Amino acid sequence: MSFQEYERAQLMGQPAEWVGFDNYTTILTDADGFWTVLARSFVLMVVLVVVTIVLGMLVALLMMRVGKAMRLLVSVGLLLAWAMPSLAATTVWGWLFDTQYGVVNNLLTAITGDRWFGYSWLLDPLSFFVIVACIVVWGPCRSSRSRSTPA
Repeated sequence: MSFQEYERAQLMGQPAEWVGFDNYTTILTDADGFWTVLARSFVLMVVLVVVTIVLGMLVALLMMRVGKAMRLLVSVGLLLAWAMPSLAATTVWGWLFDTQYGVVNNLLTAITGDRWFGYSWLLDPLSFFVIVACIVVWGPCRSSRSRSTPA
């Protein structure tokens, strides 16, 4: 399909026109579109890998240094985070960063004194990528608990 012109008319059953490599030429010569998205994705990938590894190492070091009671508390917290289903996790993240009633907006309003209500975290590319990074880093930390439990 990538060698064809696929538009609305094709959704209605009309055959797609053969365009060869024109689609690839259009995408690869679009400096503001494709290459910008590719660069952002690469930077996001590098940041997520580094942050996930660093946080995992810090949690491991923390678990080695704390006492038995605190280790149990941290383990229970990690187990609860691992056990949370993806749908519930998505709901919680949506609730945290909600434009009107989000916990983050409420906390920032209380801490800074500025009015954060109505601020949309998903419109600004930088804040959007910060939220995506938090969700992605939190996800593997949550799911890796089942593989790292001692036998």
